[in-house]
Amino acid sequence: MTDDQTYAELQYMPQVKSLLVGQGTSFDNFFTTTPNCCPSRAAYYTGQVPHNDGIIDNVPPLGGAQKFQPHLDQTLGSWMQGAGYYTASVGKFLNGWGNPDKPDFWTGGITPPPGWNNWFGLIDPTTYSYYDYDVSVNGERRHYGTAPEDYQTNVLGKEVQQSITNGTKSGKPWYVSWTPLAPHTGQGESTNINGTPSNIVAVPPPDHLGQFKNERLYTVPSQSYGIASAQTADVLGKPKYVQDRVRKLPVTKAGEGNAWRAELETIQGVDDWVGRIYKTLQDLGELNNTTIIFTSDNGLFHGEHGLRQKGLLYDEAVHVPLVIRGPGFPAASTAHQMAEMTDLAPTILGLGHAQTTQPLDGIDLKPLASDSTAAADRALLLETAYSYTKLATKEIRVANWAFMAWSDGSMELYDMAKDPYQMKNLAADPAYAAVRLDLGSRLSALATCAGPNCQMYVHKLP
Repeated sequence: MTDDQTYAELQYMPQVKSLLVGQGTSFDNFFTTTPNCCPSRAAYYTGQVPHNDGIIDNVPPLGGAQKFQPHLDQTLGSWMQGAGYYTASVGKFLNGWGNPDKPDFWTGGITPPPGWNNWFGLIDPTTYSYYDYDVSVNGERRHYGTAPEDYQTNVLGKEVQQSITNGTKSGKPWYVSWTPLAPHTGQGESTNINGTPSNIVAVPPPDHLGQFKNERLYTVPSQSYGIASAQTADVLGKPKYVQDRVRKLPVTKAGEGNAWRAELETIQGVDDWVGRIYKTLQDLGELNNTTIIFTSDNGLFHGEHGLRQKGLLYDEAVHVPLVIRGPGFPAASTAHQMAEMTDLAPTILGLGHAQTTQPLDGIDLKPLASDSTAAADRALLLETAYSYTKLATKEIRVANWAFMAWSDGSMELYDMAKDPYQMKNLAADPAYAAVRLDLGSRLSALATCAGPNCQMYVHKLP
């Protein structure tokens, strides 16, 4: 699971495209449950939507590592370990984990959560440093410096290789979770949360620095830049909070281009390690009996709707890559059904014949890979909230429709077939009143769902 990787950036990863996309199943309608790191990762670990696991933002009081403490013994690690698996977690955990300067985030020091035979966890705040950072190695602090060999993605990749080797030697089946920082910016997000723009970008590995220096930022119809963005028809049709954010945090094309190029170079480090890990599996004789899942915790804006960063439920921030290679997932194929982050836990548990200790809100994706009719009419719930504004947004995605309801009463409705860039808000259009009312009613039902009640299938819309 990469960090802040967009759907489009997958096309710049040759190893992933060749070894995973070419040999596995791509899910082209996969969405993160929430467009922020902490709640998205919580959904991965628990298989629950944010209103059930209680993690709906990156920071307190609505999110952060401390709020996850009640769930620590009810995660994929514990469930897979309980099924007899050797388990390892390598990389980023949850926002604020281990940060000694922020006890409101975490009070457990750097002791690994239960459920992991091997824990190699980045410690905040240095999680967001590609050099000069600390790691908890099964509870012992280890520092990495500024030498080329200390580059964070490379250190984590080597640890994944070692964890797979140790798992194989253990004689048990194994489950390894790798969550590198790339291509997240080279520091935390606090400079953007309080309204102050930051020009900090991702930090590429030494052997890929400058690789995309001449790459132009992609262009889509929804992109706009500067203060004038707030006056475009796209932005004027959106809720007041979005318009205010565009005015307060004006985006420049040059800045977003620099960020984009740095992300492309930084993600090459992960791509290289996908190739090396693949070869490790081959050398150990494990490849044909291993399922590899590749995804991102959320996407990122690069000027779409005049926006930067993430946190809003527009596609650039919530539509992320998912590729699964392994037994039961047809090679070079695409599953078009709606899927989301809560589905990863039941999918992994199904592959591992493991049992949970709590209801799951997602579904096993394996049947969808080989049967295009399975869950074909599925509706998804996406949700987000902002600790610093008290606003919240919930969205239902089904078929060609996206409907959002904001806690301040604002609404958004998009016909994704005609308007894939979500530029024309149809919520106030009388011609779409029946669709808006129908989706609003269904969204209200999903807003408090739990377990099987989160599985909604819509066979017909007005």
